[in-house]
Amino acid sequence: MKRVTIKDIAEALNISRGTVDRVLHGRGGVNPETEALVWAKVREMNYQPNKIARALVKQVSYTIGFIIPTIPDSFWRQVREGAEAAAREVADFGVKVTFYTVGMRDPFRERALLEQALSDGVNGIALTPTDPLLIREIINQACEKGVPVVTFNTDIPDSQRLCYVGLDSYRAGRVAGELMRKFLNGQGEIAILTGFLTTQDTEVRRQGFLEVVTEKGENKITIIGTWENMDDDRRAYQLTRQIIRDFPDLQGIFVTNACAAGIGTAIIDEGRAGDVKLIGFDVTEEIAALLKKGVVSACICQNTFQQGYEPVRLIFDYVVNGLQPEFGSIFTRPEVILAEMLEEGLAITKLR
Repeated sequence: MKRVTIKDIAEALNISRGTVDRVLHGRGGVNPETEALVWAKVREMNYQPNKIARALVKQVSYTIGFIIPTIPDSFWRQVREGAEAAAREVADFGVKVTFYTVGMRDPFRERALLEQALSDGVNGIALTPTDPLLIREIINQACEKGVPVVTFNTDIPDSQRLCYVGLDSYRAGRVAGELMRKFLNGQGEIAILTGFLTTQDTEVRRQGFLEVVTEKGENKITIIGTWENMDDDRRAYQLTRQIIRDFPDLQGIFVTNACAAGIGTAIIDEGRAGDVKLIGFDVTEEIAALLKKGVVSACICQNTFQQGYEPVRLIFDYVVNGLQPEFGSIFTRPEVILAEMLEEGLAITKLR
């Protein structure tokens, strides 16, 4: 539907655009009868002001707070590149993006930065929440105050957030489960490593994976346990070495986050390369090297660039032009990457 403009209203009333503009912006100089006619026509034609144009004329500025971890750098750097690309696109409209960095994922630090961003007076917030119990209430308070919040990579779907950008985590977990079942021919011991059990998206991935590998029938897969690596490659490395020593018959490891590099290195150091099947998420430079060596069996890419790009654009459209997202979630497409697809996989992680 064509947007109604000031020109359309002026032509409908056979008056000048300047007169309509003075009425809409309260600049006076218009007789009461004409002013009443203008407002009646505005309602009749459902006129909506073009906030982008007004921002340019009035030099109105907006700030989007982007709260992002930085560890592991190889993963979050790609997300930030997406956000920075979107920031360049909206800069001419008086919109700037301020980054608040968490370091390693820390729910208490995330909460503090969310409160700081609101205190700084930002007009919108993008973040990847680790613990719903700590963050949900503040997200709801922000939205109630007119500050939209977009989640990316991880979500709190029962909050008032504007939109989520990231994987359909349940589907991705099931894909990983199907791969593992095929790699192991439906039998063997599997360990699961995840970031935080409180993080909604990786937990949903884990549940999707478990549903597939524990389905009844000829399946003889045993889950020996789940360990939290705190999104830290070093911790993932240490945990994996201990797990391999404690469970010498281990045949597979599923990691729900981007810590396959630490796990793969531990598999090598324990002399189990090629013996233990490893399935993880995302293709960083370190993980790419392990894919080439056959230490990592498969990875599921989740388009990290888009997870940074889309939240900025969504908040821009909502705050500056009053546009609601068409959907409550924007799912990035999961791509399974094997060694022979490596170059394509690296391109997918940076897909624009």
